[in-house]
Amino acid sequence: MMHGSVVSPMPTGFGRPAWRHTASAHRGSACPVQAMMKGFISYAHKDHAVLERLLEHLRPMERTLHLTFWHDKHIDAGHRWNDEIEKAIDAAEVFILLASPAFMASPFIVGKEIPAIKKQRRKCRGVVIPVLVRACAWQLELGAIQAVPRGKDGAWPIERWNPRNDGYDTARQQIDTAICKHFGLRPRQRQW
Repeated sequence: MMHGSVVSPMPTGFGRPAWRHTASAHRGSACPVQAMMKGFISYAHKDHAVLERLLEHLRPMERTLHLTFWHDKHIDAGHRWNDEIEKAIDAAEVFILLASPAFMASPFIVGKEIPAIKKQRRKCRGVVIPVLVRACAWQLELGAIQAVPRGKDGAWPIERWNPRNDGYDTARQQIDTAICKHFGLRPRQRQW
């Protein structure tokens, strides 16, 4: 445990807590500690099928880490999508970026979302994790950040994994590990 940290239990189901440091070197004082950690997923609409498939792999992790991921499909009719995206970024501590040619070509993602995510990451000392969907020039915007999924030869786009499900699951495992290390979490396994 880090010096000066306070540890608080967070329910994960079946009465088994995950432990989250509420005041650590990774948490900025400008962001209140929340019982439910929030994440934001940035993606190009062309990659909606990839988003849905990745979310299937992330849902068990959401339960064990008491984390919820927001994406723009949560915007209700009649709401201003730009305002809703800004609010979601401002509330998030974990950022998943689905890097693809469409992602990198999007003026909104590159000009609005990425700068807002960088600002929020610094403010809350959050974590940003690029997920390589398809081969693209992701290093131009995100190159200083380690991407997933990683195999023995480095980061490799999900589209090149065979079977593709292994790419999604490897990304999920590496996202889980990155979040736990960054925030000092220790998820508990469910007991049978």
